[in-house]
Amino acid sequence: MPDQASTVTRRRTPHRRTAAGPRTRVVYIGPLRATVGKGEETTALPTGATVTDLLAHLIETYGAPFRDRVMDREGQLLPNIHLFLDGEELGEQGLDTPLPQRGEMSLLMMLHPMEGG
Repeated sequence: MPDQASTVTRRRTPHRRTAAGPRTRVVYIGPLRATVGKGEETTALPTGATVTDLLAHLIETYGAPFRDRVMDREGQLLPNIHLFLDGEELGEQGLDTPLPQRGEMSLLMMLHPMEGG
């Protein structure tokens, strides 16, 4: 059975905690809104944080229900999850993108055709 630790958690960037780190507005679109119980929030991460670090922080905060909505058993993003940083879509390779000092991350979960939409 694959290790339940996500690739996101393993890929976290080591960094120091400072008050000057990025503040990211996270917008939840689609079923993720119900999973986290809100439409958006602002989170502060340490300087040098990446998109991977933000996802790991969200998984830590919202636990298995969030993780299971966005990651597969191998810790890869599910194909129906789309990440946008300041309006630009990031692919799987965009997970190492550093977060800007002030930015907006949108997490869009597309419904599978059988789920409706």
